[in-house]
Amino acid sequence: MKTAIRSMFIVIAATLLVNLFSGQIVGIFTSNPTIVSTVRNILWLAILLEFARSFNMIFISALRAAGDTAFPLKLAIVSMIGITIGLAYLFGIVLNLGLFGIYMAYVSDELFRGVFMYARWQSRKWEAKSSYLENTV
Repeated sequence: MKTAIRSMFIVIAATLLVNLFSGQIVGIFTSNPTIVSTVRNILWLAILLEFARSFNMIFISALRAAGDTAFPLKLAIVSMIGITIGLAYLFGIVLNLGLFGIYMAYVSDELFRGVFMYARWQSRKWEAKSSYLENTV
């Protein structure tokens, strides 16, 4: 949990820093106001995305280190296919949100997996996998 909390502050600080200078950064590549606006909106959404991704990666790594490798893999496959693709289609095409909608789907996937990885860690079901590994070594 200490690692998750520290990473949350670091990721949010770094993403906020990029967001504060996003106008100047994007201005290096284009002057098209539509593109600049879209990128700036996506970068604000990136705060949540990067927090969720770091949280997700920390708990996936912890579960894998404890010997619980199947759960993160199965959940990732189901989540990426079911949530990311399904919501990207819904938000991006059906609701006509375009690229911003696709990023919303990606954030939803990362948040979903992060919540389930955290719940798995808290449930301590991974301990059965860990003790099995200790007995075979």
